[in-house]
Order: sequence, then structure tokens, then C-alpha cells
Amino acid sequence: MDKMSTVPMDVPTMWNSTYTMLAVACKFKKVFGRMTDNEQFAAYFEEVDGSEKKKRVGSPVEKDWEKAQVFVNFLKRFHDTTLQLSATKTITSTMIWEEIVSMKIVIDEIMPDTIDPSLQEVAKRMESKFRKYWGDIERVNKLVFLGYILDPRYKLQMIAIHLGDMKFDATKIQSFVEGLKNCLVELYHAYKANFPSDTFRGIDGGDVDKELMEMYKNDPVKLNYHLKMSHIRKTQNQVYYQTKLTSTCRILL
Repeated sequence: MDKMSTVPMDVPTMWNSTYTMLAVACKFKKVFGRMTDNEQFAAYFEEVDGSEKKKRVGSPVEKDWEKAQVFVNFLKRFHDTTLQLSATKTITSTMIWEEIVSMKIVIDEIMPDTIDPSLQEVAKRMESKFRKYWGDIERVNKLVFLGYILDPRYKLQMIAIHLGDMKFDATKIQSFVEGLKNCLVELYHAYKANFPSDTFRGIDGGDVDKELMEMYKNDPVKLNYHLKMSHIRKTQNQVYYQTKLTSTCRILL
């Protein structure tokens, strides 16, 4: 461990900082245990906390460390999700929905647990926040779902399965998935309308024909042959990409 390592302080408005503080503090478990041997720190543990006007409870005991480790294990999932979705050099659009579902499942698993009331209370508050931002799926940006659907590993049906795992009403799930399908079809038609001009400009378009005419201006036979071949390649490419786009849409649906 770096000899200059320190324990970061908690930030009340940032739950992720709680994980960082506890995770690092657990590494200093032995150090905290030796602090009571020092008169300066022993006096600190007996001071009155100015913010809450009550005495501190002393140095952490084994039970405190066990509870801290429980919180670390619980919060690590959310900390890792934050790091993954905050990445700037990797694609994250396909991960957002999957991470949202995973967080909801983790929260739901902890909420009924009565063994640790404090952890249960944290899970309840997080669930309340989750409902605030993700509880109404109609208000969620559709690109979150489309990014997931367009990942070759998944399909539209997976959205319905996930929503079922998140305890959404079956009728609402069906309606929402149908809306996503319509959105995907609209997206397909939007790309289809622009596909030929956007895709083939500069591949076998007018610029290529001009180059051929310039290259074979003194040889009409070769010019005619290459222009025909250029037209054939252009037609074949259009058919190929049109077929690929259509088949891709069918796979996703």
C-alpha cells in the first residue's frame, strides 16, 4: 500500500463516495485498531461531535468492520456501474439498460433482508431514487433501449423479459415493447430513405464515372466496358446493402 495513502472523506450528497471511504478504510483496519494506543487519538474518540452535539462512540470494533464490509460489498456494484457508464473511450450506449436492470435486481434483493436494518434502509432510499428517475419507462429516453436492442447479442424480446423481472405490469410491457418496435421501424425507414445516396456517394457514383471518362477518353471501347461494370457493381452493392439492412431489422424484431 502506498505510504501516503489516506482515507477519503464521505460526501453526504454523493453515495458513491461512501463506498470509496469504506473500501479504503477497510484496508486501514489494523491502523484504526492501534489508534486507541495513542493518547491524541484516544482523546479524539471521546470528543463531542460539533455537528450532532454528541460524543463519538470510540474506535471501530470488529462488529463495525463487519458492517462496513457488508456495505462495501453492496455499494461496489453501483460504484462499478458508475465507472463503466462514465467511460469516454469505450462504447456505453449498449450497456446502459443492462446496468439499470442489474441495479434494480440488486436493490430488490436487499430490501426484504431484515438481518441488517441499516443496509435495508439504504436499499429503500436507493429504490426510491430509482423510481424517481427510472420508474416511469415512458419518460426514459428511447435511445437507452434502442442502443441495447441494436447490440447483436440482444433482441427486442429481451426488453420485455427485463421489464418483467422489474415487476412491471404485463399490459404495460406489451404496449411499451410495441412502441419500441414502431420506433425501431421508423428508424429503419429513416435510414432506408437516405441509404443509397449517403452510402454510395464516392464509391461508384458520378465521381467514379468522371474519372473513368477522363482515363479512357481516347478509348471508347474500354470506356463503355468500364462504365457498364461500374453500373453493375453499383446495382449489386445497393441490392446487397438493402438486403443486409432488411435482414438486420428482422433479426432485431
